[in-house]
Amino acid sequence: MKEAQSKRAFSEALERLMEQKPIAKIRVTDLVEESGLSRQTFYRHFRDIYDLIDWTHQEKTRLAFELIDVDADITHVWVVCLRLMARSKTFYQQVITTSGCNSFYNGYYLRCQNNLLRMAGGRERCDDAMLFTIRFTAAGITQMITEWITDGMAQPPEEMAKLLVESMPAKYLQAHKSQKSRG
Repeated sequence: MKEAQSKRAFSEALERLMEQKPIAKIRVTDLVEESGLSRQTFYRHFRDIYDLIDWTHQEKTRLAFELIDVDADITHVWVVCLRLMARSKTFYQQVITTSGCNSFYNGYYLRCQNNLLRMAGGRERCDDAMLFTIRFTAAGITQMITEWITDGMAQPPEEMAKLLVESMPAKYLQAHKSQKSRG
């Protein structure tokens, strides 16, 4: 079985299991049994369940991440990301409950920070003040996305995206706009 197929099989097994029990009760043994693949195959592709969660999130939101490089409209990127997340409501409501250094929250914060940095033109284009602004913005976005998920994603993705972008510091939005005009 190809690598992507194996990863997808474990991801699908995770989601099926999440329909039956809380994420905290799902073990690698359950994933192996549900997917029909071996434990060795799981560990060939993932360090642990948190790594599988992160990979699954990346797969679910891949289109939005690809738009970062081609779409100058940051609001549109967020709308696409939030719509994709809303399609997998159960998944996100379960993974948001994970805790510890490998939690979904921590991983989302780091991914958000990296994407904001990329949209601002990369580390080499950012001074210390901009790096602080990016970390600050990533922390706020992560917290608000967490609350959105916890509240059942009741707010439409379009409205949530608009609020996220309107709340971003002007300094960051200007850096993003400047980066996009450079092409």
